[in-house]
Amino acid sequence: MKHLKFVASLAAVVLVAAALVATPALAAGQGSKAAKPQKAPAKAAPSAPVDINNATQAELEALPGVGASTAKKIIAGRPYTDVAGLSKAGVSAKVVTEITPLVTVGKPAAAASAAARSAAGREPCSIRARQSGARCA
Repeated sequence: MKHLKFVASLAAVVLVAAALVATPALAAGQGSKAAKPQKAPAKAAPSAPVDINNATQAELEALPGVGASTAKKIIAGRPYTDVAGLSKAGVSAKVVTEITPLVTVGKPAAAASAAARSAAGREPCSIRARQSGARCA
């Protein structure tokens, strides 16, 4: 009889322990499934179209699929004549397709286009070239 009481007590302890372990998972709605990692919420599309020739890095990063490195690629590849030109700057076709309805291609800012034109035809100067009066970038 003592043996039967001991087995019943042991079974009760095991059931209580199992219930305590399962309760937090059930309360969280997990059941017996393993926890799945939560995806980060998608970026909200900007309210106005973003001009890829004049946008800041932060404005470009607000576009879906565009992080810091992609924004830097976009800025480095300026000026653009169309959105498809982003692929020449190293932006993936998927991102170009995703952001096409969200961007515009405006005229490059005067300072940026002047700097691009001036740097296009000139090499960086050495000290000797500067001393000789050469036009340098």
